[in-house]
Amino acid sequence: MADIKTFYLGYELKNPIILASCSLTRNIDNICQAESAGVAAVVLKSLFEEEIQSELGAVSSDFHPEAYEYEYSSAGLMYGSSKYLDLIKEAKKRVKIPVFASVNCIDSEIWIDYAKSIEEAGADGLELNISYISFSVNDDPREVEKRYLDIAESVKANLNIPIAVKIGWYFTSIPYMVKRLKDVGADGIVIFNRYYQLSYDIDKEKYVPVNYFSNASETYQVLRWVGVIHKQIDINIAATGGIHNAKQILEHIYMGASVVEIASVFYKNGIKYAENMLVELNKTLDDMNISSIKAIRGKGIDTIEEFKSLERVQYMKILGTKA
Repeated sequence: MADIKTFYLGYELKNPIILASCSLTRNIDNICQAESAGVAAVVLKSLFEEEIQSELGAVSSDFHPEAYEYEYSSAGLMYGSSKYLDLIKEAKKRVKIPVFASVNCIDSEIWIDYAKSIEEAGADGLELNISYISFSVNDDPREVEKRYLDIAESVKANLNIPIAVKIGWYFTSIPYMVKRLKDVGADGIVIFNRYYQLSYDIDKEKYVPVNYFSNASETYQVLRWVGVIHKQIDINIAATGGIHNAKQILEHIYMGASVVEIASVFYKNGIKYAENMLVELNKTLDDMNISSIKAIRGKGIDTIEEFKSLERVQYMKILGTKA
């Protein structure tokens, strides 16, 4: 059987599967079930900046794309900031796998003190889900990027635990942004944030959510950028979005990912499905006579020609050859 251990944010994980930040990880029983099913680590459901602002009596004028969940859910806020700290403490008592907290933020100041509370509660690391998107013609892209960098730098400067920054693909240069995030202290990068998708109901004349769960084809947009980033920047990469089977897990590792963060497939099949994925992962590695996933990490882009193929955004030579 192959050695499927990997390293992420300073921790040796027993395998590359992490249960991503989602509503499944706001429940301690689900976290325990994830460990039993073989998941190597969990990222808790994001604590939204709006929740802390609510407790502090503050109001943000910025639109937060993922805050749409609050509008759509009749349950309102999922939990307050104090309960979030309790969840971290309980999880650390109940499971041995790393427990990473997650905060969904667009402002740096509000997180400086609270991030320290997350560390003191026992979190093994912090995933900064920074998802500010500009909707204004007056926003300078450099200022948008600076917002991300300021948040990461401010939080990292006040913590001893590792941080990973989760970003979307709305940047002029994704590699440059990742490099700058590493420069200000990020230990890892999570790509990519899957924003809520909206359609317009012409009968009810209002926006409605669509495509709650990812599909397997979505992951190949992620795969390209995993390879591009790994080839140029020495940083831990967590790939997330559309990863539904062991073959896709290995594809991302080949391109340079340290781990994968998975949610949709567990919503569809249950958390215990991680057991099936691990069986499939081990079988695939054995069939390929691969002794360790560490040996294949980044192997998919060994040459300059392989790297150049990632840059063919409009077409590939192979398509013309086959035609």
